[in-house]
Amino acid sequence: MTDPDLNLDNVLSDIWLTLGRARADARHAWRYPVFGTIDSDGWPMSRTVGLREVDATSRKLAIHTDVRAAKVQEVIDHSKCSLLFYNPRTMEQLRVTGLAGLRGEAETADAWSKLSVHQHHNYSVDPAPGSEIAAWNDYGHAATAETIAARFRVIDVSVVSFDWIRLDRPVNGIGHKRAAFNLEAKTGNWLVP
Repeated sequence: MTDPDLNLDNVLSDIWLTLGRARADARHAWRYPVFGTIDSDGWPMSRTVGLREVDATSRKLAIHTDVRAAKVQEVIDHSKCSLLFYNPRTMEQLRVTGLAGLRGEAETADAWSKLSVHQHHNYSVDPAPGSEIAAWNDYGHAATAETIAARFRVIDVSVVSFDWIRLDRPVNGIGHKRAAFNLEAKTGNWLVP
C-alpha cells in the first residue's frame, strides 16, 4: 500500500488481505503469530501458533491445537485473547484482540480431514504437551489414528479489534502510521504511533 492510498478503509482491507496471504503462505511473516491467553492464576501466557483460517466476512481467525495443551483450558476459562503479528520486512505490527472458543466436533472433524499425515503426527505425542519429562527425548507417540484425531481441536478467534502500526522513515515530517479498528462497532481511527 502506498501512502497516497493510505486511508482507514484501505488499511483495514489490506489487513484482511495480508492475513489471507499469511494463511496461504507458510513463509509469510504473519503466518506464525503469538497467541495470548490468561492462565488459571491470572498470568498472561504467550506462545507461537500457526494461522490456519481467515474469514473477513465473519471476522474470524482460526488456529489448531492439541486438546491436552494448557491453552485449551485457558480459552475455556477466559475467552478474551490476543494475537500479535509482526513483519520485519515491512515493519508492520498487528495486534488483535478477540474472543476465543473451541470449534464443535463436526467442524473439527472437517478441519482434521484437510490436514496432511505429517500434520496429523503433530497430535500424536505422549505424554501430553507441556508434561515434565526426564530427558529431551523421553516421550513417544500414540499408536492409533483414532487416538490422534481425538486430540485435535480448532480454536476460533472472533476478532473484536485491530491495532495496526507501520514504522516508516519520516517523509515531510511524517513517518510512522498507526490505526485502530473496533470491528464490532465498525469504527476506525488514526492514532499517534
